[in-house]
Amino acid sequence: MAWLDGRLGERVVLGGGLFAGQTGSVGGGLGLRWLAVRRLDHTLGLAVNGGLLWADVGVPMAWRLEGGLWVYTEPSLGLRAAGPVYLPVGLRLPVGTHWAVDVEAGVSALYPGLYPGLYLSDLGVGARLGTAIAGRF
Repeated sequence: MAWLDGRLGERVVLGGGLFAGQTGSVGGGLGLRWLAVRRLDHTLGLAVNGGLLWADVGVPMAWRLEGGLWVYTEPSLGLRAAGPVYLPVGLRLPVGTHWAVDVEAGVSALYPGLYPGLYLSDLGVGARLGTAIAGRF
């Protein structure tokens, strides 16, 4: 995964990214995040994301741990091949002022009406560049 973020004011972040899947699939998209709560040690907001053949709405949350490390999640509901519900959990380590390394794992329910009890999980490592980093979410 690779992401580029930029602030559009104090509480709005616009970003774009590219990703590759283990089946050889690749994709990309854009995201717009509004941070309703933005404190030094936690954030809470609303996000709208989308790309070719996928879109979702999520609730991004992050908590700062010791040493600048953040733990984050963005439960979301959307239209995507992996299923309508996605729950990721990740760690972000800022590296300098504008870079961060993310390690994220997630799970999706694969359309419960069609595939009851079937889930898809993933694990990703990515780099993030942007003015939205700066040691904070």
